[in-house]
Amino acid sequence: MTTAGWTPEWTVPEAERLQQWAGGDGTLHMPDMPLTGAAYCVAACTHCLPRPLVVVTDGLRTLDAVVRDLTALLGGEEPACYPPWETLPGRDTAVPADLLGDRLQVLQPCAAGRPPRLLCTSVQALLQKTVAPDTLQRQQCSLQVGQDDRPFAARLEQVADLGYVFEAEVTAKGEAAQRGGIIDCWPLAEPWPLRLEFFGDTLDSIRAFDPADQRSIERRATCTLLPVREFGADATEPLTARCMDYWPSSTIFVWLDPDRIREHATQYESLLEDADRSAYIHNYRSLRVAIKRRFQTGPLYIGGAKPRGACSWELAIKPLAGVPALTGKELDQSALEAARHALVDELEQHASAGDTVRLYFGTRGTQERFAEWRAARPAVAVPLQLCTGPLAGGFHCPAHRLWVVAEQDLYGQQREWRGRYDPHTRRRGARRLQGPRLAEWRDIQPGELVVHVEHGIGRYLGLYEIESKGQRQEVLTVEYADSARLYLPVSQAHLLSRYIGFGKQRPDLHALGGQRWNREKVAAEKAVRDLAALLLETQAARQTEAGHPFAADTIWQHEFERAFPFEETDDQLRAIAAVKADMESTRPMDRLICGDVGYGKTEVAMRAAFKAVLDGRQVALLVPTTVLAQQHYTTFRERMAAFPVRIEMLSRFRTRAEQQRIVEELNAGRIDIVIGTHRLVQPDVQFKQLGLVIVDEEQRFGVEHKEHLKSLRRLVDVLTLTATPIPRTLYMSLAGARDISTIQTPPQERLAVETIVTEYREEVVRDAIRRELNREGQVFYLHNRVKTI
Repeated sequence: MTTAGWTPEWTVPEAERLQQWAGGDGTLHMPDMPLTGAAYCVAACTHCLPRPLVVVTDGLRTLDAVVRDLTALLGGEEPACYPPWETLPGRDTAVPADLLGDRLQVLQPCAAGRPPRLLCTSVQALLQKTVAPDTLQRQQCSLQVGQDDRPFAARLEQVADLGYVFEAEVTAKGEAAQRGGIIDCWPLAEPWPLRLEFFGDTLDSIRAFDPADQRSIERRATCTLLPVREFGADATEPLTARCMDYWPSSTIFVWLDPDRIREHATQYESLLEDADRSAYIHNYRSLRVAIKRRFQTGPLYIGGAKPRGACSWELAIKPLAGVPALTGKELDQSALEAARHALVDELEQHASAGDTVRLYFGTRGTQERFAEWRAARPAVAVPLQLCTGPLAGGFHCPAHRLWVVAEQDLYGQQREWRGRYDPHTRRRGARRLQGPRLAEWRDIQPGELVVHVEHGIGRYLGLYEIESKGQRQEVLTVEYADSARLYLPVSQAHLLSRYIGFGKQRPDLHALGGQRWNREKVAAEKAVRDLAALLLETQAARQTEAGHPFAADTIWQHEFERAFPFEETDDQLRAIAAVKADMESTRPMDRLICGDVGYGKTEVAMRAAFKAVLDGRQVALLVPTTVLAQQHYTTFRERMAAFPVRIEMLSRFRTRAEQQRIVEELNAGRIDIVIGTHRLVQPDVQFKQLGLVIVDEEQRFGVEHKEHLKSLRRLVDVLTLTATPIPRTLYMSLAGARDISTIQTPPQERLAVETIVTEYREEVVRDAIRRELNREGQVFYLHNRVKTI
């Protein structure tokens, strides 16, 4: 049974008790509970307390999870969210327009006396100072059709005073453009830019338009232009206001785990220098005192130690023991299926006993897939309530006889939802790699092996100054066999390249003037010609012989695609359609998917892999590193957890015994998808019925590696993913030998990478690391040499 009308509510005695507490000025404390359980309590409070509620969390990760949980529990009604600045105040860093828009979108209606019923924020946002309410009211510009209260030139000046940057064309938030009597501008809190058309000094029309094609979308009667800055016209203007100054005194605060909130506040304060601390944030202790003085009712604490003098509300909400997580490689499909059956059996028993059992799924496709799976089980008289909404996890409330189950509880997923929720062996194969040319002598260190175009392998000794014909010049010194030395002018450094070998064996130095280097070059040229002939033969066979046409999309394919938790971009949809058309044709696919990092190439690959598996074929995904193999392995298992697809990984993360087992099962056809590094192209890896080869980051592989899997099955379909195609691949695509699809559109709400190039200073590194740790992110410190790291 699918339902969406249920809303969390307290029992009558509980509601009366809550209302009685809200009428006084005391504090209320509830015990520790799962995060989703806390969201359940907050959702129930919104129905019996006719006052604004402000939910305070410790950090961004908790804030995002609470907003998603509340949205799901409230049937798709998303609460307002006031996010904190992630950057350190006073630093020369870019200002994210979307973040500023989210903050102003909350402050503006509050300043106008229209606060939201439910608002979620973090303690970091509470600490940060902001512009005063009256200042924000004075800075904003409200417009309506027919308005003619000021000349057009003054209106242009007003838009500029609000901080909008005039460009030739509006393509980003905070930009404006003027053409004749038309002003285009993109307010930060608007999803689309606005076109203001004037007839003289009169505003004739307001239209939202698409920045991609500049075409109008809808007409508006009114609009509000908010400033594109939060700190006033002068960034050094002193700030004194708090965001809580915008909320009425009847507001009730809900603190989720106050102990962690206090720890996070202390950590955040320690990030700032004394000057920044006093100019941009409030002290946590003074903040608590100000909240107590300003608001009528004391806060509601959920979790943490009970404050002195607080009333206790002993409501037990326990975490749900779901299917074991997919992080353990020892869990196979049959074990997960058995655990899922056991969990659903238990839930059906509780539902038969009269308990409320609600199951939440991240997407409609996953929900329908579960309903189909359950329909194949023995019939049960009492149906379960199925809902759409991504929850952080499930919980059990014995007092309310309530069981709430999240999708990851059923499938063992460890998915981290991002953005806003929209309901809608060790043997190494030989490799021949050419080292990078030396742009200058500093690229190599003394003692390293180098290769000269004409003389072969030598040992670089360093930069020396010699005198020749009465003139002194700097030369690169390279030692060859028999202690012979070559002095190479710095101007000819391009003739050297760093030696790249394989294994731990170091090659013998060549002799100056010897014939060994010439013989090796001739042998290498012959090997290249032989490889080219093999590649040409393979490609000709693929173009002339008929391959395996995959079947059209099935119901499972549609269900799998509907389970995608994000909205596909137009470029993604075109790439997916092209891949499916290639797979369903008799000509073997050889398609290149080119797109930036994070643009959705992996989802295209997963849909192609799933389509191949449904047609009884095996899939091989070749990746360059073990870390990337592990990431793909986790992602594929999470996306296909609801389907009987066997996925394994071949890399050094597997023991020798595990690798042998996987190779045997691949040969027997018991594995559907295998994800691996160079281990996949070893001679002992054989497939029973290989149908699709996916190569990720193909520029990291040699030609022989990529063509090996093709040669196993000449008619196998090949899909290549890359953000930076190598010249050979790009040439073949442009020449028509390979098909190409480009994904140029970024996903919605994808934040741009902030790149700062500056002189090395320890305080810059320190601030960047502490800032990232404060937002619970990850830090990768890249250094060019292991010896000096």
